[in-house]
Amino acid sequence: MQTTSTLPPLNTWYQDPSIFSVGQTTPHVNVVPFLDRKNCFTDRPSDSSFYQSLNGQWQFQLFDNPEVCENAENLHQKDTTDWKTIPVPANWELEGYDIPIYVNDRYPFKKNPPFVPQDHNPTALYKTTFTISEKWEDRLTFLCFEAIKSASYFWLNGQFLGYNQDSKTPVEFDITNFIQEGENTLVIKVLRYSDASYLECQDMWRLSGIEREVYLYSKPKTYIQDYRILSTLDENYQDGILDLNVLINNQSKEDKECTCLLQVTDLSDQTIFTGGKKIKLKAKDSQTAHFHQTLKNILPWTAETPQLYRVIICLLDDYAYPSDIQSTRIGFRTVEIKNAQLCVNGQAIIIKGVNRHEHDEVTGHVITEESMIEDIKLMKQCNINAVRCSHYPNAMRWYELCDEYGLYVVDEANIESHGMGIIDYNPLAKDPKWKAAHLNRVQRMYERSKNHTCIITWSLGNEAGSGDNFIAAADWLRAQDTSRPLQYEQAMEESYTDIVCPMYPTPDHVEKYAKERADRPFIMCEYAHAMGNSVGNLVEYWDLIHQYPSLQGGFVWDWMDQGIAAKTENGVPYWKFGGDFGDEKTPSDGNFCINGMLFPDRTPHPHFYEIQKVYQNIAFHLENVEKGSFFVENRYDFIDLNHVYLAWTIWSSKDELVRSGEIAAFTLKAHQKQAFQIDFSSIHFEEDTDYYINFYAFLNRDFHTLSKGDCIAKEQYCIHQGVHDFTLSQTKTILPTVQKTSASIRILAKENTFEISKTTGLIEGVFINESNILNSPITPYFWRSPVDNDWGCLMPLRTAIWRDAHQHITLKEQNLSSTATQISILQEFYLSTVDCTLQLTYQFNQNSFEINAHFIPQKEDLPELPRIGLHTTFKKELNQLQYYGKGPIENYPDRQYAAHFGIYNSTVQDQYEPYLSPQENGAKQEVRWMKLSSIKGNVLKITADNPFGMTATPYTPEQLTPPMRGEWHPYDLPVSEHTSLCLDHQQMGIGGVNSWGEQPLEQYKVYPKEMKFSFWFMFE
Repeated sequence: MQTTSTLPPLNTWYQDPSIFSVGQTTPHVNVVPFLDRKNCFTDRPSDSSFYQSLNGQWQFQLFDNPEVCENAENLHQKDTTDWKTIPVPANWELEGYDIPIYVNDRYPFKKNPPFVPQDHNPTALYKTTFTISEKWEDRLTFLCFEAIKSASYFWLNGQFLGYNQDSKTPVEFDITNFIQEGENTLVIKVLRYSDASYLECQDMWRLSGIEREVYLYSKPKTYIQDYRILSTLDENYQDGILDLNVLINNQSKEDKECTCLLQVTDLSDQTIFTGGKKIKLKAKDSQTAHFHQTLKNILPWTAETPQLYRVIICLLDDYAYPSDIQSTRIGFRTVEIKNAQLCVNGQAIIIKGVNRHEHDEVTGHVITEESMIEDIKLMKQCNINAVRCSHYPNAMRWYELCDEYGLYVVDEANIESHGMGIIDYNPLAKDPKWKAAHLNRVQRMYERSKNHTCIITWSLGNEAGSGDNFIAAADWLRAQDTSRPLQYEQAMEESYTDIVCPMYPTPDHVEKYAKERADRPFIMCEYAHAMGNSVGNLVEYWDLIHQYPSLQGGFVWDWMDQGIAAKTENGVPYWKFGGDFGDEKTPSDGNFCINGMLFPDRTPHPHFYEIQKVYQNIAFHLENVEKGSFFVENRYDFIDLNHVYLAWTIWSSKDELVRSGEIAAFTLKAHQKQAFQIDFSSIHFEEDTDYYINFYAFLNRDFHTLSKGDCIAKEQYCIHQGVHDFTLSQTKTILPTVQKTSASIRILAKENTFEISKTTGLIEGVFINESNILNSPITPYFWRSPVDNDWGCLMPLRTAIWRDAHQHITLKEQNLSSTATQISILQEFYLSTVDCTLQLTYQFNQNSFEINAHFIPQKEDLPELPRIGLHTTFKKELNQLQYYGKGPIENYPDRQYAAHFGIYNSTVQDQYEPYLSPQENGAKQEVRWMKLSSIKGNVLKITADNPFGMTATPYTPEQLTPPMRGEWHPYDLPVSEHTSLCLDHQQMGIGGVNSWGEQPLEQYKVYPKEMKFSFWFMFE
């Protein structure tokens, strides 16, 4: 702890990296005392009479910089009733003061460490009053801020308490000698920017203020100052090993004798161990009581079996009166690296993880317990078993909930200096002047959270370079804790990281590690960047993870879009992102904070379900379809399947449930497989019909946060592929008549009229009952509105030549012919901007027409195609959709594992996925047929000779293409006047490695080559 007597003037501290913690108590676990043994079972310190919350409305003033900020020392004597107020906790930028800024990997000011802007460095004064309870007399009183950002100075009753940096761990002062009888006045000065900002350059909103709880608590003068619990398993992973150090401090003026009692119970309050230690303490001294005990036949903790026990520590004074009671819940588990694998309780585990920022759509970095629980429920629903606290220690309650509900946690120090450079290029990682600040943040993380069972790995920070400062931090951490490995991504494969934890490796890189090195666990700390319409090629990663033992999973980036709830002037709700606050000079990285599995209101994105399917813990496999042979695989790491029942249905493409049943109950242990058979012999498979078997795993009881009857795994296999003939009927029928005008060729059928332009050669009219259902011609089409990943890999620039290729199409030749049943028009086109030829053949009969396309590139250096197929727009009334293909969720060539074949009904409007920044959305793959209809009954059915892609939404690809990434919000889109339909012969994948350079995997690209495809349009 630093003291003011050895430090330079206060006003210089915020630009001095050697000063970061002045006047504070030594970091420790939560030690708010409980009143009695019964009281401690609530697990809520706020229930104690020795706890006093200071949350609420505080007086508040904001100044442009520290130099013009009012003198804080005398504010306790000044009448400030005319000040404004602000809720505590809160980020002041979201309460109407100053501007929220979002930047990713840079600073919101010109970097020049340790200096920060002098002219504009918003500086706030907070002021509140409180009165101490009479019950706290002759006791110690502590003041705690669980988080405050960025640099802060504290005064109580005009006396200086201290100073703090590190915005994500507690700030605590012993205020016993500062408080007075009656009303006490607390004043805090908080600077938005300080030298601490150089170590807090995380990819998130840059916000300020008191972000977590503020409270007082009282302790006796001889008290439990801290305690460290190691609760592991013996070498056979059967018995529990409890190792407990209790630090007892005597702040009285007299020597003391006391007894430290330890009780361990299960959560039904059955005692499994009691013990005690006599302690003699000199005045103003401290000692440690040590307990070491083996507990027989303990139930181990894992994320799948979050079995907890309660530890109660009671300090008896010399009169045998309980003066201080501490209680916490613990689990017994061993974390180790064996055979180059990360193991829990001797078993190698698979990390099905996600990165999680603390974010709320209204309150920013101020979050509630209710939202934490909602996050955990959704994670469990998604089969997530691990969370990386990116990139700072989270609220203390989060770890308690992860202990309780069962999530593995990577706890990460609040260190990121990304704006200074990465790996070998970051000077702060090597500069001795910054060493103590780095080390302090790692120490504070460890000391606060060391007792939480859920934490299985420590992380030294994120994207802050590599060097001596991190090596020193690793050495210190290993000296404190041998029960957990540590990791640091920027260490790459250096010796001071126990886990190789890269960011965004390609599947090829992942496999190369597994084949060539595999000397340590390989767990991607970030992968599958979920920005906008993303998370393609997830299956490719997990096929490798299931194949190679050293590959143990990873953490998707990230959990939730960091959007801020807002409304337009007309009251239309939307979410703001970077660039939506302040003027054009405000630093911004646009919508790069919108990269979650969830919308900001916690509604899942479509890729949530892809992750859910890939992460599922029960897998079904097809072995031999003719024999009806399958097997089920238990992908849990620890538990059997006695909590589920397995069911199946057989469904036909005629939308019939053919048969259903359950798989005989059996107990399948973790990592085991079991074969089973389903007899298809009595099923008559019709030749023109597809048949699918769907498998489901349902819960037979409530399980963790999930409910009985929930489906936790599914799979689908085709067991009979029908032979389909979607070609136009060649039976004898009345031949349509042809009517030629100077501008068009009109095909007059019995009920329909089709009109082809002589100038463009395109079908510009489809008349049903004399009403043209088309709003635009049926056009060859090659463009898709870019997804965020496309912008990142420069697809809009690289493939720009295809964007308007359909507008530069010249009709070279047009030939009309007929047979007894249909009329054909053969047309030759030239696409001048891309130097390609295209042949379109139209064939018409009474109620349908066919478009055959033959695409031929004329040169070899063309860029890849975003898509190739047809596009048109229909009248808005044609807004009812039915299709047979993959669904019901949005799916793409490289993200369709969670989509199953079915016949789905929807509206065109409901097909639109309202990403926070408009982009390509709503596609469906492997479509066999689709229907568009109106409520009046007009029905258009479209089929093809091969399965095709389809996107039917209210917006055209052009309408969804902004000038640049993140330029638009949904409210920028026009009121829809049509139904847009893309029929894809092929579409490129959406990508999923990252959003700033990587293209879709090679197998999901569409390269220009000779192609033929056909679509049939039928009217019912």
